[in-house]
Amino acid sequence: MQATYIRVSTAGQNTITQENKAIGEQYTDKIQGITPFAERPQGGRLLGDIATGKVKHVFVNRIDRLGRNADDISDTIRVFKQYKCQLTITSMGNINLFENGKENFIFKMMVAMYAQIAEQQREEIKEKTAEGIKEAKKRGVYTGRKEGTTESKEKFLAKHKKVITCLESGMSLQKTADTLGVSKTTVVKVKKLLNS
Repeated sequence: MQATYIRVSTAGQNTITQENKAIGEQYTDKIQGITPFAERPQGGRLLGDIATGKVKHVFVNRIDRLGRNADDISDTIRVFKQYKCQLTITSMGNINLFENGKENFIFKMMVAMYAQIAEQQREEIKEKTAEGIKEAKKRGVYTGRKEGTTESKEKFLAKHKKVITCLESGMSLQKTADTLGVSKTTVVKVKKLLNS
């Protein structure tokens, strides 16, 4: 099956432009790009469908739809490679992860470069946000995060039941991350919370 992955940063943003170009089933997340791909509701579902062989070809508009962190983008693409799932970046002239059954060297180079650009853009956004908060504090109009908006231990663990199952079966941290298509950081955090 073919599918298209769509991501916008907030619920208020419009997905129509990406949806109009979508091919096959749509997996749409309205979530910040810094959230690891495997931890996004539809990103995680897509990786699961790739692992089971349901999805064989995924289209993405831009590389930054996969993430704003070069390591996370690499982790996500590693899952595509592991399960031989074709990935096409449409804004880059429909460049494919695989050509004639082999990994496309041009894709690899371009994605590495664009992943670094996406990460740099994220750092610039963080800097501008920090500057804006500093100025707002000076003017006395910044109140900060509302109390109780951080994710609880229980909620985090509930999202990662498959990770817990793998760890409880004795699977290593790296093997768990590779098998489920999640970052090793997530697996380590799950293990730490289980032991706390």
